[in-house]
This record gives sequence, structure tokens and C-alpha cells, in this order.
Amino acid sequence: SLQQINIPKSITSIADGVFGSCESLQQITIPDSIIEIGGEVFSDCKSLRHITIPNSVTSIEKWAFLNCESLQQIIIPDSVTFIGDMVFEGCSSLQQITITDSVNEFGEYVFRGCESLQKIIIPEGSEVKFKEMLPEELWGKLCYA
Repeated sequence: SLQQINIPKSITSIADGVFGSCESLQQITIPDSIIEIGGEVFSDCKSLRHITIPNSVTSIEKWAFLNCESLQQIIIPDSVTFIGDMVFEGCSSLQQITITDSVNEFGEYVFRGCESLQKIIIPEGSEVKFKEMLPEELWGKLCYA
């Protein structure tokens, strides 16, 4: 059973669904050659606990981390401008996410089913921007780095 993945630097995009349902996968190393994380790439990777998104990624497509029940925190780097629909839906252990000011668009239901989510860490002075993009029930979770 696959527990760890090191994606080679020769890869620039991770195709839709490629690691979906790898239930034993716990850790992924994504090189800084990756520009896009496709849809459903890590969906249903129920044991995934740690992932580092490099500063080369510009978009995270729909359902990328759907039902990654063991994922506890994630940092979205400065390079990401788009987070698609339901990217973190069902990530029931996700407690904290750090998002930079570079994100200009959130899809729908990005954090649906994230019952453990306590903090959405954003840059100081960007509260109005994030309130325009996120549903009102998440506003109380916004805090500054």
C-alpha cells in the first residue's frame, strides 16, 4: 500500500484524479515545478496527514483534497490565485489553513464538512477581501498571521 509519494521535478501538472482513493497515502512531496493541482487529485486519500504546496502552484482545482479526513493543516503559498469548488470538503480533521493575499477566487463550498476548522489565517488588512469571497459562517474563523 502506497504511503508516501515524491513527485519528480520533471512534472509540471498533476492530472485529475491521479492519486484519488489512495487510502494509505500519508505524505506527499510536490516539487516546485508543479503549476497546477488538478481536480480530485488527492480525493479520498483518507490517511493523508501532510502535504506541502510549493510556491509554484497557481491553482488548486475542484475536489483536490475532498475527504482527506486526516489532513490537519495546510498552507496555501503566495503563488496560488484560485481555489476551486469543494477543494477541502470533508476534511473533517482540518484545524487550520493559512491563505495569502494572492488568492483572488474561491469556488463554492470550499470548507464544507470541515467540522474541526478553527482558524483561517489571512494577512493583516485583507479581512474585507476574504469576507467578500467566503460565506458568512466562516467569518468568525478569520484571524491574522
